[in-house]
Amino acid sequence: MIAFSGELFAISSLQLPSEYFTILKRRALMKSYVVSILLLLGLYQGGNLETSLVTNQGSEINLATILFLSQTLILSLVCIPAKYSDSILKVGQARTKSFAIMAILCVFVLLIVTSVVLQNTAEFRAGNRYLLESLWLSASFLLIVSTLQILPRYGFDSAARPEFWWLRMSIVFAPALIYWFNHLAVFLIPSLWIIGSLTIIIPNLIEQDATSPSNQRLSFLIVVSLVILMLTANTTNMLSNFILLGGVILITSALIVNGLER
Repeated sequence: MIAFSGELFAISSLQLPSEYFTILKRRALMKSYVVSILLLLGLYQGGNLETSLVTNQGSEINLATILFLSQTLILSLVCIPAKYSDSILKVGQARTKSFAIMAILCVFVLLIVTSVVLQNTAEFRAGNRYLLESLWLSASFLLIVSTLQILPRYGFDSAARPEFWWLRMSIVFAPALIYWFNHLAVFLIPSLWIIGSLTIIIPNLIEQDATSPSNQRLSFLIVVSLVILMLTANTTNMLSNFILLGGVILITSALIVNGLER
C-alpha cells in the first residue's frame, strides 16, 4: 500500500501532460483500490476496528494501518481527480474567494465533525474533554496547513492551484505527523475525508469562469455525507464505522469531478 501510494503521489505531484501518466495512473489506481478493499475487509473481519483507538493499548499496528489507508484513499480519490479538476479551471475569477470559502469550511468541518467523533467514544462521552481534544487536534492541523501555504511564495507553486494542492497534501500527511505528538490524530480522519472531497468541488463551484457541477450532484454529495455521519454517529464506535463507510463520500466527489466537461 505504501509503494502504491508513492506512485500516486508522483502522479499527483509531477506537472506533466496527462498522456505521460495514463497507463501508470490506471495501474496504480487499480492496485490501490484492490489493496484498500482487501485491507478494509481484513480490518473488519479480524475485529481490529473494535479495539479502543483512544487508550492505544495494543492497537499501534491498527492505528498505523488506518493512517496509511487514509493516505492511500486521499491520494487515489482526491489528489488524482484533483489534477483533472484543476486542469479545467481557467484564469481564476474569484479564485481568492473560493479558497477563502474553503478555509472557512475547513475550520467548521474540523471542529464539528472531530468533536462529534470524539464524543461518541466511551472515554470522552462524559464531560467536555472532547471539546478540548478536538480544539487541539484542529489547531494542529490548521497550523500545518498555514505553514505549508507559505511555500508557494518561495517557488513551490508548479501546480495549477498550489494553494489547494498544499491543502490536499496536508490532508494526506498531517494525521501521521500529528500522531507523533498526539495518538488521537486518527480521529481527524472523518473530517479530513470530508474536507478532501470539498477541495475538488469548491473551486469549480465558486470560480466564475469554471465549469460548475450540477446542483443535483452537489445535493447528492451533501446528502451522502450527512447520511453516513448520522448512521455512524448512532453506533457504538463511530470512527471505525466511518472508516468502513466514509470512502463513499470520496468516491462520490471523485465521480462528480470526473463528470465535469472541459
